[in-house]
This record gives sequence, C-alpha cells and structure tokens, in this order.
Amino acid sequence: MSAGNTNSGYAQTLEAILSEFQLIKLRLDAAGVELPPSCRFSLFEREIHNVIIVRDKNLPPSDVNWPVLIEGFRDTAELKVITSSTQVLTAGIPILRQIFSGTRLPSEDANSIARDKQFELYLASVLERTGFGVALEEPDIRFTYNSEVYSLAAKRIRSPQQIRKRYREAIRQIKRYPHPGFIGISLDPLVRGIGDMNIIAGSPDAMDDAGNTILTKFLQNDLGPQVAHHKDDQIIGLIASLVMPSLLPKRIGLGSVSVLRAIYFQTQGMDICKMIGSNTFDE
Repeated sequence: MSAGNTNSGYAQTLEAILSEFQLIKLRLDAAGVELPPSCRFSLFEREIHNVIIVRDKNLPPSDVNWPVLIEGFRDTAELKVITSSTQVLTAGIPILRQIFSGTRLPSEDANSIARDKQFELYLASVLERTGFGVALEEPDIRFTYNSEVYSLAAKRIRSPQQIRKRYREAIRQIKRYPHPGFIGISLDPLVRGIGDMNIIAGSPDAMDDAGNTILTKFLQNDLGPQVAHHKDDQIIGLIASLVMPSLLPKRIGLGSVSVLRAIYFQTQGMDICKMIGSNTFDE
C-alpha cells in the first residue's frame, strides 16, 4: 500500500544553474571538501559555460554536448540535496568523496560504485530533510523515528532481470541487524536501460506527470510482482526513487524531475511513509 508520494519538476536557466553550483561548492568548501576539477560535476560546470557562449554567439547547437549537459544537471540536482545534509557533510565525507568518481554518463561507467554511493547519500539526505535522525551505518542507512531505529538498504536496479536478485540482497542485508527495515530502490538505471534517457517536456508540471507515470509503470509491471514473492516480516516498507534529467525545448531550459514513493507493507511503517511523502525537494 502506498502511503506517500513526493515529486518535483525542476527547471532552471543556465545562469541560475551556475549560481546553484556555486552554492554547492561553498557548502563543500565549508566542510573541507574539494570538488576535483576533473570530476563529472566539474565537467558539467564547464559545459554550462560552453552552452552560454554558444547561446550568446548564436553558434550551432551541435557545438553543445547535450547528453553530458542534461545528465550533469540531474547529478547536480541530487548533489544539491546531498550537500544540504549535516550528516553527509560531517560523518559522511569519506563516502561523499567516492561519488566524485564515475564517468560523465551512466552508460560509460566501468563500475557503478560512484553512482551507488550517490544514491545512498541522496536517500540519507532526503530522510534527514524529512526530520528523521540519520546515521550512515550498515546496512547502508539507519534512521530514528519515535525513538525506534530502522535500517535501510539502498539498491540501484539496472535491468528487470536484476530486480529479484537485488531485492533479495537487500533483505539479507537488513536481516543481519535487529531493526525493522526499509528497502530503498533507485529505478533510474532500470528506466534508462542501456542508453541515456531523458524526459522531454513542455513545463515543470508536465515533467512531474511524466515522472509519476514512469515510476507507476515500473512499480506495477516490474518491481511489484517480484516484491510480492519475497515478503519478510522484518521488511516493513519500500522507498522507490526516480530522478530523471529533462529537456524543455520551448524554454531552452534544463530540468530534473524527482519522484519518491514510500510504500508500507506493515502498519508500523505507515506514518514513516506518510512523512516521507510530505517531504519537499525545495530548499
């Protein structure tokens, strides 16, 4: 049963994106963390500067690396949430440094460690912003609600064939500890398949609609049937996340749509799921 859903269609001008990127770097600097100049986030910042030059000089659109630009904005939208977390910018710095690796596009990654860790920190930051006490501890995240500790195992699923395996891995992770648990699932790589997919929409509202439609489809057709076959009393809920880059051609703008759906399997998880569903991605 679904108890909470939050989503945000988010579009920005190129200049506003650069301003937000500066905010991210200020947060990192304050925590003593340097953003490597060769990392994918820094490459995105340089690509934004390039696009502004292309726009202002009326150069051909072919001079823009659109896949890198769109994916970079999606990554930066997540990094903005991640760097809003006190827990990440203190106890989570070793993990934070790991996410600076990885290539510009998910389809180019030789391994997925950087983006796996990015999803863990993103979920932890969302939980902290929702009001839970959060610790970056095994299985991946622990959080506190009404003085009770809950475990969360975070998994990114890359293909329909992986769903059963990754879900069972998450159950085994949680059962190593005595706490009731949630499984956090990122559907981003599953939706993308082997390519680098993005949403093309006319407005932030249309982005929201597209994101919710995609998430609902995958929950019903791919994830739901597998979850039904692997129930466990210690698993009290599921948090499904979809963060997709978006292109708004009419506005010549970039966007990112974030959809988070919390589903409880047992009544113990109902209030937690409702709280997650009331969360906002705005700062």
